[in-house]
Amino acid sequence: MKIWKHIAGHTAYYASHQAQSGFFPQKRRQIMDFTIIGAFWALSILLSLTPGPDWACCIAAGLKGHRVMPAVAGLITGHTVVMLTVAFGAGRILAGSPALMTALTAAGAIYLLWFGVGMLRHPGRIAQGNGARADTRKSWWLRGACVSGLNPKVFLLFFALLPQFVRPSLPLSPELQMITLGAIHLATCAMIYLGVGFGAEFLLRSRASLAVLAGRVSGVVVTFVGASLIYEQASPWVRGFLA
Repeated sequence: MKIWKHIAGHTAYYASHQAQSGFFPQKRRQIMDFTIIGAFWALSILLSLTPGPDWACCIAAGLKGHRVMPAVAGLITGHTVVMLTVAFGAGRILAGSPALMTALTAAGAIYLLWFGVGMLRHPGRIAQGNGARADTRKSWWLRGACVSGLNPKVFLLFFALLPQFVRPSLPLSPELQMITLGAIHLATCAMIYLGVGFGAEFLLRSRASLAVLAGRVSGVVVTFVGASLIYEQASPWVRGFLA
C-alpha cells in the first residue's frame, strides 16, 4: 500500500506541476485540470488490472453463467460505498479508530476466507451451474458487494489514493473532486471486471477441466488474501503473548 501511495503522490505531483507551469499556452490552461484526471485514470487502470478477490469473484460468476452482470454490479456497489465513506470524511474516523479498523478488517478477512474456501471445496459446482437456489442474481449481487465492501484493502486504497489527486485551488470542493475521481475509478473497474467475467464465461465454461482449475486458482487467491489479513491482525497479539 505504501508503494501505491508513493506512486500516486509522484504521479499527482507531476500532473499538477504540468498544469501549473508555463510550459503550456495560457489558452490551454483550463485543459490542464484534465491532466490530473488523466494521470489518475492511468493509475486506476493499472490497479484495476491487478488480479485479486474482485477478479476471482468475476471469474466465479462467469463460470456460473449469466451471473457476471449482478456480480460486477455488486462489486461496484461495494466500491461506491467505500468511496463515498472516504469522500465525506467518515474514512478519517475509521482510519483514526484502531478498534473500528480492526473490526472491519476481521469481518472482511473472515468473509473472504469463507468465500475462498467454498470455491476450493466445490470448484466443479461453480462450473456446472448447480445450486440454483443459492445462486440467484440477487445472491451474486450481494456476494460481489461483500467481496469489495468488506475488503479493508479497498478502503485503504481509496483513503491513500484519492487525497493525493485533490487540488484545493480548483473550483470544485475536495469532496466533489474525490467523488469525480472515484467515479472514474468505478467506471474503469466496471469495464475491466465485465471483460474478466465474460471472458471467463466464454473461454472456460465449455471446458470443464479448465473451469475447475480456474475455480481453484480463484479460490486460492481469495483464501490467501483472507488468511493474510487474519495473520496481519493476529500477529501482534501472538508476539505479545509469546514475549
